[in-house]
Amino acid sequence: MKRKKYAVAAVLLASFFMVSPSFAGHDGNKSLIRYNMLLAQTQKTLSQVVEEQAKKTAATVIEAELEMKSLGLSEQKQPVYKIVTYKKGGRVKYYIDSVTGKVLLSKKKGNWNPLDDDMLEAEAMSKAKISMGRAITLAEKKFSGKAIEAEIDEDDDVLYYKVKLVPKSGVIKALVDPKVGTPYEVVR
Repeated sequence: MKRKKYAVAAVLLASFFMVSPSFAGHDGNKSLIRYNMLLAQTQKTLSQVVEEQAKKTAATVIEAELEMKSLGLSEQKQPVYKIVTYKKGGRVKYYIDSVTGKVLLSKKKGNWNPLDDDMLEAEAMSKAKISMGRAITLAEKKFSGKAIEAEIDEDDDVLYYKVKLVPKSGVIKALVDPKVGTPYEVVR
């Protein structure tokens, strides 16, 4: 029964994008449809899962992404959130159910290394006024879309959150200032 619902949703989404003049000839059509189909299968938002995981682990979330993944004995893929956290004990990757918010799998990924750029960025962002979860919420609100990815990024020694969003007009990336929370659109 679920497959039938998803198939109907996929056909409806595909037909909308095919007849919509704003999407005609757009190279990102396939990824936009794929992202919308993926988002339609979730109940938890990326910002909710990021905030919950940061609170549960008392760690800094450095990367978050909605993806299709096969976990466990079944080879059937399902939409899950991949959340990567850092704290002095090292890096941990979590796979979280996109419907229930339950941790399905966790993997420790190495010890704290003070020379690792990701770990240095995580340490600096742990003191930021704006959390990654809040940055995602601010970007979603400003650009009227749903987030599918977020990460800490750096350019010219300036740290920011980079959030990939799916608004109605196509996939965009937004940068969010961790000090004041102002989101800026960078790429469509």
